[in-house]
Amino acid sequence: FRTVWGDSDNTVYAGGTTGSFARFDGTSWSYDDTSAISETVVDIWGVDEDDLYAIAGNNSGFDPGQIYHWDGNDWSLLIDDVEKAFHSIIGFAADDIYFAEHQSIIHWDGVSFTESATNLPISMNTVCGIENNHLIGFCDSGIAVVWSETPGTTGVDINIPTEIVHPGDMF
Repeated sequence: FRTVWGDSDNTVYAGGTTGSFARFDGTSWSYDDTSAISETVVDIWGVDEDDLYAIAGNNSGFDPGQIYHWDGNDWSLLIDDVEKAFHSIIGFAADDIYFAEHQSIIHWDGVSFTESATNLPISMNTVCGIENNHLIGFCDSGIAVVWSETPGTTGVDINIPTEIVHPGDMF
């Protein structure tokens, strides 16, 4: 498995190669071999066990350009874009989810995707965030870009620290 997400001791999901998924119910693991996803799952995030999002791509795990949604019964493809290389998901609610790819961020509002930031100066591999301040840190090779959008404004502030910041030190 390459990624894991959970919202309690009784709801943990893991995703891996060739669309493999496993769910931990607090007692044991069950495996889903009938997934609609045939590519490598590189990240999972969920609102709850019936509202999950997964990023998947070719079976080497490189350049994943697909975003899937789990509605509690089935996986459905939301984006299949070979031009994108999504790597990470962070969300705060069903209508407030961010997907990071090399040098851009897209936002899912529960209905549609919009670009939140483009042409960022570094390539991102992971995304983390703080809900209260609506801050999202995008990290690559020990460097963090802090991206914030102030509610009620149209601007986005991007700050690149001059020293190396480790993701664990940010939050």
